[in-house]
Amino acid sequence: MNRRRGTVYTFVQGAIRVAMVFLALVCVITARLVYNTTAGELTRRAVKQGRENALNTAARLEASFRSAYADALTLLELNRAGGRQTILSGQAALFFEQRPEFVALVSDAGTRLVNETFFSKHGLSETASETAIDHYLEAEKELLERTIAGEGGVAMLPANASPYFGAPVLALFFKAPEPNTSGAAVFTAFFSADGFSRLLGDGADTTFLVNIRDDVLLHTDNDITVSGRNYWQDPFVRIMRASGEVGMDTVFESADGKRYLGAFQKLSIAGTVVLCETDKTAVLDALQRAAWKSLVVYGAALAILVIFFVVLSVLMKRYASKTVVEQENSIFERIRMRSLFRILPDSRKDDAALNKIPLDGENRDVTIVYAALGNSGKIPSPQKILETLNNTLSLAVDSFTKTGGAADTTGEDGLTGVWGEPFSENGAEMDAVNAVRGALLLRAAFINHCPEDSSSPPESVPVCCGINSGAALAGRVGVGEYAAYRYIGGAVKRARQIAALNKHFGTDILISESTMKLAGKYFITEEMPPLKTLKKKSRLFAVINVRVTKSGVDQPKPANISELRQMLRGVL
Repeated sequence: MNRRRGTVYTFVQGAIRVAMVFLALVCVITARLVYNTTAGELTRRAVKQGRENALNTAARLEASFRSAYADALTLLELNRAGGRQTILSGQAALFFEQRPEFVALVSDAGTRLVNETFFSKHGLSETASETAIDHYLEAEKELLERTIAGEGGVAMLPANASPYFGAPVLALFFKAPEPNTSGAAVFTAFFSADGFSRLLGDGADTTFLVNIRDDVLLHTDNDITVSGRNYWQDPFVRIMRASGEVGMDTVFESADGKRYLGAFQKLSIAGTVVLCETDKTAVLDALQRAAWKSLVVYGAALAILVIFFVVLSVLMKRYASKTVVEQENSIFERIRMRSLFRILPDSRKDDAALNKIPLDGENRDVTIVYAALGNSGKIPSPQKILETLNNTLSLAVDSFTKTGGAADTTGEDGLTGVWGEPFSENGAEMDAVNAVRGALLLRAAFINHCPEDSSSPPESVPVCCGINSGAALAGRVGVGEYAAYRYIGGAVKRARQIAALNKHFGTDILISESTMKLAGKYFITEEMPPLKTLKKKSRLFAVINVRVTKSGVDQPKPANISELRQMLRGVL
């Protein structure tokens, strides 16, 4: 016993050391993989983030442009309804008060509505504001002509008027009917760019918006917005214009030789595009710092695991004797239970489930298959007889266990299969169906093993099955190590009697009336003539084949009793 305890303790100690080494290797390899994640993968993640930022920013900006366009139309309607003097004296002031970001609305036909409060706030007099507007419109005759030609998709062209006002101001060109006239005019609505700039995404180092001429409308650097810089020579803008895509992410090299991650998303407003740029080196540096942090975390986790296993090793040494004894008792109990239920297939020998089965006996509704072995007297030698019988029993056990049955040899003349005990997973009906399926599998296996040449020695003896459903007494039968879990009672005896009647009817599988009620609809059967040796109300049915119910599928042979007897002729 002491030697066995020492062996178990040594084994546990070795297992702990192996586990420690394994976990250490896992931690080191994982940390290494985190730190050495390829630059390409890191780049793809950063580019994807930039792509999402460009998409979201484009959606927000387009909604704001449409809102500004709607505000311009509202102001135009107010002017059209009230006339110039009315709108200037009352409603315009109220409109500009409610929308302080609206700077002015001017048309080429004479309409001019100006928010003087905005210009005063930026230190411009009325004369200076009027002059700035006139100079800008004079310089932007090209956009006026494009608007007249109908460019812009939604009839509006955005532009940057900031250089003329000395403050971030956007202009929106669109066509609309001129108030108090029957013709249309080109209007220019001026808006403060401050509200638009707040909508730029913060997921990339640089985000900016360009119009159809690649003029910067908005930029995360406000000085660039006010300067009105043109980006038509920017490498990323050239890639964007050449791609023809609505949105895309890429990696490009700037004019100064730096590598950048870029993503863009086009708006549906006259070639307006949101572009996001991120310095690739900065991204990789940040991700490498995160990798170092992960390395530290993994190292700390490894240290904790080492301490844990050291403490566990000490505790194992202290309680080794007690643990070994408990393990031995548990192992012996499992061996005893598995030996008791040796009739079950290994897949059903669950320790927890077996411990719940009463061993002192209980009545259970089951389906019994008794497989009666045929005559082996024609086999020449005793060794061949044993070989043939064992081969037949092997076929029967394999057929029964494949359909969920528990097989038990009951002597040299047969074998018993039970469905529904000790476990019934699908109810009495499916237990009966599986029992008949097991018998049909045995028939097929036996026929496949029959030699085509009648002069050849048989590999197995004929088998006839009797099947009955009913109550059986299940429990432990035997003493000590010779005990086994068995099934006894009238249901078992009845199955054996039915199996013996196959020879009289020229069949190989007979089922009782109780089994027929449960499983008959799944199989092709034929009722046998009554026998005087049976009880008055006893009915027997020959199982011919599985019933095919799928449309378009032919019923395999045998399909009737004549074909069955023809197939069994010379076999039984």
